[in-house]
Amino acid sequence: MLVSLGVFVSLGISFASESGDNTNASIGIVGGVLAVVFYFVLGLFFVLPISLASWKLFKRRPYARLWATIASILVLAVMPFGTALGIYCLWFLFSAQGKQFQSSSY
Repeated sequence: MLVSLGVFVSLGISFASESGDNTNASIGIVGGVLAVVFYFVLGLFFVLPISLASWKLFKRRPYARLWATIASILVLAVMPFGTALGIYCLWFLFSAQGKQFQSSSY
């Protein structure tokens, strides 16, 4: 994600710096800004719940199961490995072992 962000920002900078035309320069700057905003929002949407769920499960904190459920639902959209991982995580969280794992954390 960071590599593609760097590519889009560098493309925006190159369009802005190499063209003598103001139209191409403004398109490059707007494209770079939109790429940064898009990746920031996308990163918050996907990375933050997964990071919170991982940290809470590792430390056996309250609401870890809730965050893990949210994170596994978000991961379902990432084909094919995310789908398999999300299904497995949901299967574990709603099984007897997952409920026992969460209840032993208090």
